[in-house]
Amino acid sequence: MPDPLTWQTEAIGKIEDKHRRKPQPLAQFETKRVNWNSRLQHLKEPEITVEELIGGRLYTGPLFIKYNSVLRGCRESDPPVLREPFKKLCGGPQGEKHNLYTTTLHVINSCIVKLSKLTKATPVYRGLAGKSLPDSFWTANDFGVRGGIEAGFMSTTTDRGVAMGYAEGEAGLLFEMQMGMVDRGADLAWLSQYPHEKEVLFGPLSGLEVQSIRVEGSVQIVRMQLSINLASLTIEQVLSKRRKIVQDMCEQMQLGIETRMASDNTAWSGFFKLAGIAAEDVANFLRDWHRRYSQLDSSHYNEDSALGGVIAEVVLASTSVGMWPERFQLLRQKMEPSAREQMLGAEELVLNETAHGNGAAVAAVLFANKKLLKLDLADAKLTTDEVVMVMVAAASSCLQTLVLEGNDVDQRGMDELGQLLSMEMSALRVLDLNKAEVTDHGRNQDGVRLFCVGLQKNTTLTDLWCE
Repeated sequence: MPDPLTWQTEAIGKIEDKHRRKPQPLAQFETKRVNWNSRLQHLKEPEITVEELIGGRLYTGPLFIKYNSVLRGCRESDPPVLREPFKKLCGGPQGEKHNLYTTTLHVINSCIVKLSKLTKATPVYRGLAGKSLPDSFWTANDFGVRGGIEAGFMSTTTDRGVAMGYAEGEAGLLFEMQMGMVDRGADLAWLSQYPHEKEVLFGPLSGLEVQSIRVEGSVQIVRMQLSINLASLTIEQVLSKRRKIVQDMCEQMQLGIETRMASDNTAWSGFFKLAGIAAEDVANFLRDWHRRYSQLDSSHYNEDSALGGVIAEVVLASTSVGMWPERFQLLRQKMEPSAREQMLGAEELVLNETAHGNGAAVAAVLFANKKLLKLDLADAKLTTDEVVMVMVAAASSCLQTLVLEGNDVDQRGMDELGQLLSMEMSALRVLDLNKAEVTDHGRNQDGVRLFCVGLQKNTTLTDLWCE
C-alpha cells in the first residue's frame, strides 16, 4: 500500500538525474499541442484541449496513484486490498467525503480517447513486481478465457527495457500486448513528466486476456490480448449527454410527424391541398423549431429545470404541428363563409374570439399565408403555449401588425416576442399588448427583460401598445 506521506516522492537510486521530473510552463507545450491537433483535424477528430493536456500530464506524475486508487477502490463493494489505499490516499478530514477527482478522471480519459486515434499499432509492455494476481486471472473460466479487467488507467510503454525495469524484483511480471486497428492507447511521451518512459496509456476497463506464459530469467512473460473500453467518451461527449437526449428526442418526434404526413392520411392531404403547402415545408418548419432547443450550448442543459423546460418546448412544437390539420378545419368551421375562403390569401385577418382554444390553427394559417400583414387576436384568450405557437410561426411570416390584447402572453410569450423583434428579417411595425398578461401576475419579469433586449435590437417597430 502506498505510504500517504511519501507516495509522491521519486525513488532515489531508481531514476537518473537527467530523467527526474522538472517543472515546465504550460506555454512550453502549446506548439506541440497545436501540432497534434493539426493531425486530429486531418482525421476530422476533436482536438486536444488545454484541460486535457493538463490532465494527461498530471497523470504521468505521482498523482496517477491517487487517480487509480479512486477507480479501483471507491466502491463499498471493492475488496479491502483496493479499498484501503483509496481511503488513505483520497480521504478528507474526519467526516468529510473522499475526493473522487471526477472532472480530472473524465478529462484524462478524454485525452486518451482523442490521442489514441493517432497512435501507431505497435507492441506495448507493462512491468509489475511485488504484486500477486488472483487465481481467476490465471485459470480459464467456463468459456475458456483467462485474464481480467483493469478498473483503472493502464500505463504501458513501447520500450521493453523500461517495462523490464518495473518488473525487477520479487514476483516480476511483464505483459506483452499488441495494439491493433481499434485497440490502441494514447502516446503521452510529448506531454509526460517522464518522456523517456515512452508511455502509452489506456483508459479504464481495458480487457486483458492471457494468451501464453513463458519465463525469462526471474521474470514471467505474459502475452496478452488487449481489448479497450469502446464505451469511453470524450469530454465533449460527456458534457453533451443531456443535449444528446434532447437531440434524440427531437429526431424521434420529427420522424413521427413525417411518417404521419407520408402515410395515407386524409386529414393531412386535405390540409396540404387547402393550405397550398407540401409535407416538406411542414417538416422543415418543425425541424427549425426543434433546432432552437437542440442546438443550445451544452451547459444550458445541466440544470434540471432548464432541461425540463427544453423538453417541454420540444413536446409543444411537435404537438402543435401534429394538430394542424384537425385544428385548421375547426377554425374554418367557426368562421363566416366569406372569411373562410379568404383566410389563406388575405392581407388582414381578424379572428378575435374565433381563435379561442385554437392557437395551433392560427400558427398553421400564419405559416401558410405568406401575404398576411395584419393579425388581430384581441380577446382570443390564448394560453401561453398557444401564444408561443403563434410567435414561432410569425417568425417565418411577413406580419407587420399583431394584436394580442387580452391574451395570456406571460414570460415565455414575451421571450418569443423578443426573439421575433431581434430578427434581422422582422417586418413587425405595430404590436398591441394592451391588457395582455405579460409577467405571470408580477411573479416573473424575465420575459419582459428579454422582450426589452429585442426592442433594443429592432429597427422596424413604430407603435407599441401596452397598458
